[in-house]
Amino acid sequence: MKFSLLSLVVMFCFLTSCNSCRQQQVEQPTTTPTPTPTPAAPVTLADVQETGAATIHVTGIDVSKMHVEISTTHPGTIVIPVGTVFSSNAADTQTMIAATTIQVVFPGTQPYPVPQIQTVDVEVYCINRFLEAPTGNSSFVVVRGGGELDPVRRLAACLEREGGDHYSRQLAIWMTSDNFINMTEDDVREKLKDHALELMTSNEGIRELAKAIPDLSEEQLREIRDTPEFRNIVSEAATKEVEKEIDAYKTKARDLLSRCNFDFSGSKFFQS
Repeated sequence: MKFSLLSLVVMFCFLTSCNSCRQQQVEQPTTTPTPTPTPAAPVTLADVQETGAATIHVTGIDVSKMHVEISTTHPGTIVIPVGTVFSSNAADTQTMIAATTIQVVFPGTQPYPVPQIQTVDVEVYCINRFLEAPTGNSSFVVVRGGGELDPVRRLAACLEREGGDHYSRQLAIWMTSDNFINMTEDDVREKLKDHALELMTSNEGIRELAKAIPDLSEEQLREIRDTPEFRNIVSEAATKEVEKEIDAYKTKARDLLSRCNFDFSGSKFFQS
């Protein structure tokens, strides 16, 4: 069965890991109490969630942004520190951490008669390279996270100071969060290619193929997917995309890790 060049273009694009960031937007509370020069001491998002001082609702946007809604009757400053962990409610969706520090101010000194709501889009990193990216339908909860995430949090804090494009910083995070730093280059290459091939031949891959050739039935699309010709093209596409990512780890990620004083002496990836 024949399939269009457009379908192949879609499949190439489907391999891309990260999307561009959306712009941060903040909605002010509907009621603004009288400002005061001596506001309450800042507390973190995890603090107010645990104490019940605020209700937190977190949803996905994409691999670089999360939408956080905070509802409270208590004035004060709530801090979302860099490294804040957003755990997915779905086992197959990535856990995210905040890539920057944000302060959300509820002005005043007296409790509000009705809950005030503020929403903010938070720049984030994913820390599970091989799980699905968040969407607008994804939900998350704020968690403290275990000590095993401390190296990732420290790196995120350094990357906040260093700046740079989001994709390069995300690559540096994956070196630590997915333990690529302790794998050989060949091991990482194999894991990335296996994942890409699995993704391209999955039901998600079928849905992407349907966007390119919408006139075909699902059965016809699966017939295309299962042809040796298509699988060869997918394999070639996956190999090219994986090599681009490997090269980016060796250049973009390494540069950022160096600027964050990372010790490469025990790294298998950078010594292989």
